[in-house]
Amino acid sequence: MIEYIQNGIESCLLIDDIDEVFIHFCATPNPGNPPLIPNSTPILGLYHQPIGVNSISYHWNNFQMNQGFFPQVIIPLPGIIIIIIITIIIIIIIIIIIIIIIIIIIIIIIIIIIIIIIIIIIIIINIIIIIIINIIIIIIIIIIIIIKKIKKIINNK
Repeated sequence: MIEYIQNGIESCLLIDDIDEVFIHFCATPNPGNPPLIPNSTPILGLYHQPIGVNSISYHWNNFQMNQGFFPQVIIPLPGIIIIIIITIIIIIIIIIIIIIIIIIIIIIIIIIIIIIIIIIIIIIINIIIIIIINIIIIIIIIIIIIIKKIKKIINNK
């Protein structure tokens, strides 16, 4: 765009006043220069005179133009409002998708933390059970030793 402006060429977007949407990009060359878009049709003004703007789509004959060489394109309000609404809806959808992804990641992290806590609790319970079993075995061994000592004492009398 900068080189066009430096060469005295102004650019604009054409708006379809029937469909109220952007049609395409067009550029206006200096008087006497060839069109910037090859094989394009010149757009005609209100009185069907060529005004120098070239369009790939078709010539457009009902838009207001400013005094001078460059056209003044009127952007219809409903078209702009529709574009703004669609943009806002797309942004909201993207934000909702990002929030859903963040919630899914948080849920996965919470599930992983819960699994780790359950594994730690199972390990601690196993350690406690092993310690209790070892204590019971030691107590049984001590009782057996005491019983053997008592039997030996009784047998010696």
